[in-house]
Amino acid sequence: MTSKYFLNSNLTRLIALVICLIFLRGIIFSQLYISKFVPGDPLNSQLKNHNHRIELFNESRNYIDISGYILITRHYVMKFSPGTYVGPMLSLRLGKIANDAGGELDKEFLNMEDYYQERNPDPQKEGDFAILLDGRLNLVDAFYFAPKGPVDFLPAMDSLPGPSGQMFRVMIPEETEPVWGSVRNRYDPAVVFIQINRKWHPDSYTQNLFPATDYRFVQAKFEDDIVTVKWRSLFERDCYLHVLGRSSDGKNFDVIRRVKGPMNSSEPTEFTHFDADVKKNRVYYYRVENIDKFGNQVQSNIIKVRTEEIFTGFFFDVIPTFKDGVKSLNVRFSVDKSQHIKVKLLDELLREIDILYNGTVEAKKQNLLNYTHQLPIGKYYVIVFTDEKRYYEPLVVD
Repeated sequence: MTSKYFLNSNLTRLIALVICLIFLRGIIFSQLYISKFVPGDPLNSQLKNHNHRIELFNESRNYIDISGYILITRHYVMKFSPGTYVGPMLSLRLGKIANDAGGELDKEFLNMEDYYQERNPDPQKEGDFAILLDGRLNLVDAFYFAPKGPVDFLPAMDSLPGPSGQMFRVMIPEETEPVWGSVRNRYDPAVVFIQINRKWHPDSYTQNLFPATDYRFVQAKFEDDIVTVKWRSLFERDCYLHVLGRSSDGKNFDVIRRVKGPMNSSEPTEFTHFDADVKKNRVYYYRVENIDKFGNQVQSNIIKVRTEEIFTGFFFDVIPTFKDGVKSLNVRFSVDKSQHIKVKLLDELLREIDILYNGTVEAKKQNLLNYTHQLPIGKYYVIVFTDEKRYYEPLVVD
């Protein structure tokens, strides 16, 4: 009796371990995950706060075919129709109907060809969950939110209808299993949940709590028939692309380049684009923006540049850098004829901080000054005195 009980007990543990490994395999190796969960009542299209959305994000560089994948929540079960894909570094937005609060959808539940089954959960139990399974019923991702634990609305098993009407059962992992992402939060129509770096956070409709980046330095200069556009991202958090736009009226922008950044960085990153597709004696406007996987949109200031060649015999450029934890200020300049140059660094009140250079420079030779002294946060000016003119350029230290 004892031996039989011992074998059954070990067999039970082995089965539980295998099931857990199957779930873990899906969670570890999947490049598709639930990136956004918007609470709401997906079954009642008459409610004004019908904001329910779920977004799936593909962090790989390839299309992922999710035909036959199954999404399980407290309110419904759905299976993705054949030919459903998620593009590389893109989100798939799901919901029952489109509305102003959630924006347009990529897929609506009612348009799924296989099945869509609605449920009627107990309204006294606050919270919701989402489980994404692949076509072989391996767990891809799982998330729940609840005001407190233990979570009493998570079932141990779930019965799902198959394509031919037969029922099959899926095991749901316990809430203590590491496959779950969770947030302890009460339902609030103004709150959404987003996953950043595989950790869930509450966000807000009305306030962008987790922007992908912040643009603080944008410049555009015209020289030798080319507009040089430079910008800096103060930080990057799941920031996949920087989109550079150009406009002739300052309102309607055309995308001229998409630039991939480091995606996640706590340090400023510099970017440069050379725009040769411009005409002389015109006015152009440039803007950098980012729309991240959560729908947060960040835009830089609009920079105006006139494509007129102004011959001065002198050129200089201010390039702030940040490398290995050290902030540096680089000043690049060249002259058409040999002459005496003085370069000064001033603060916002035009008080002299330092003299960067004071001497004679040779013609047709590019010069580079490197200033590594730490500057406090604030606005500064780099002023250059030549034999003929004085030039200046602002510098912002974040």
